[in-house]
Amino acid sequence: MDAVVPWALLSALIEPHYPKAGPKGGRQPIALEVMLRIYWLRQWYALSDLAAEEALCDSEAMRRFAGLELGDDAIPDETTIPKLPAPAGAASADAGDLRGGERLLAREVHPAA
Repeated sequence: MDAVVPWALLSALIEPHYPKAGPKGGRQPIALEVMLRIYWLRQWYALSDLAAEEALCDSEAMRRFAGLELGDDAIPDETTIPKLPAPAGAASADAGDLRGGERLLAREVHPAA
């Protein structure tokens, strides 16, 4: 999937809307690309929040895809996994807006398109 999915482009589109650590401290958010990859795993395998957490704990292939190391990284729990915010106004976007985004993405990935 690294050859097919434009991770850097998707991350750049989401990054302005992704939560950052506040000035008062608190828990650091999970890295954006890790969460994006987990989100895609959830979609591809139709995983619930809990099933995604369990799959990441049980499957080395899924952890490797997400960029997590079992002994070194914290595995996101079921309450953290679904928190991939949508860009502002996404809930009210119509089909034309979404098709425009798909065309933009297609141009970035395949400049000749």
